[in-house]
Amino acid sequence: MDPLEGTAESLTVGLVGTAVDAVPGLRAVGAELGVEFYESGALDGRRPSLVLCQGNDGLRSIARRDLDAPILFIEPPRTTVDSTETPVEWDSDHTPPLGVAPTETADAVRTLFEAGGATRRLATLSIETEATTDLAVRDLALVTAEPGAIATFTATSRGDPITEVRADGLVVATPAGSRGFACAAGGPTLEWELDAVTVVALSPFTTDTAPWVGSPDGLELSIASDGPDAHLQCDGAVHRTIPAGSTVDVTPGPDLSIVTPADLD
Repeated sequence: MDPLEGTAESLTVGLVGTAVDAVPGLRAVGAELGVEFYESGALDGRRPSLVLCQGNDGLRSIARRDLDAPILFIEPPRTTVDSTETPVEWDSDHTPPLGVAPTETADAVRTLFEAGGATRRLATLSIETEATTDLAVRDLALVTAEPGAIATFTATSRGDPITEVRADGLVVATPAGSRGFACAAGGPTLEWELDAVTVVALSPFTTDTAPWVGSPDGLELSIASDGPDAHLQCDGAVHRTIPAGSTVDVTPGPDLSIVTPADLD
């Protein structure tokens, strides 16, 4: 990718899920390059040269708003193996999986405007129930709402059966999400550019089940009516409760364009 270009007036950077002074050194780099910053509320009607985004909520916001701009994703601080510990910053031994660490962001912005970088597609998923619509940028899961309970979950692809299993739940992961929850549940890691998802059972009450890989278009997930309700999780966060006997439709959502600076690609 060539160095980023601005409008006729200036170089512009949008901020979603973060702010100029929340990113170390960003204001100084902006002054050096002549960048004009716009925070989320001021982005409507603009086409920024670059969008800085922190957190999955920010990515979902960009997808909903159809912002046509490359995205530099700022990875939140990581957690250690002991998830009860306070999150810690990324270091030289741990590379952020999707974007850059907060402490690297200002230098990454300079590199993108001066030297360019690489662009890759980030697929998202649209999730519809009878009354609601949600978006996921890494994975979605249906998980029993009662701790310790299991239910019968069914998945189909364009009407063809994928699995019917008694389990804690089902997770559907994009290539980006296949490195997280789905991987921990025994699913495969998908290549970034694959137009595919994986469907993985969570703690199945059987050994006769395997992950499925296929098109995200036309997926249906359902939970049996004779068991507990389920929580719909998008990117690890509970969004709503899905009543027993319900069906969730999954289709491809808007694609996002993630950039990596030239010295990191």
